[in-house]
Amino acid sequence: MADGVSGGDVMMAGYSVVSARFEQTRVAVMKHELQGKMVSILERCMDMTITTIRSGGSPQA
Repeated sequence: MADGVSGGDVMMAGYSVVSARFEQTRVAVMKHELQGKMVSILERCMDMTITTIRSGGSPQA
């Protein structure tokens, strides 16, 4: 290329952008999945706590 940047450099820069975007998307998906798992765990803990309280028992570790 006339401006001193080779086609390979442009291609590598394009790959870097795509690669970085892919990584951002992958991390976002992992965060979303983790949040879902955490909510599920909290819901189960709350259900067990409510059941324990209603049955008149004391929570146990």
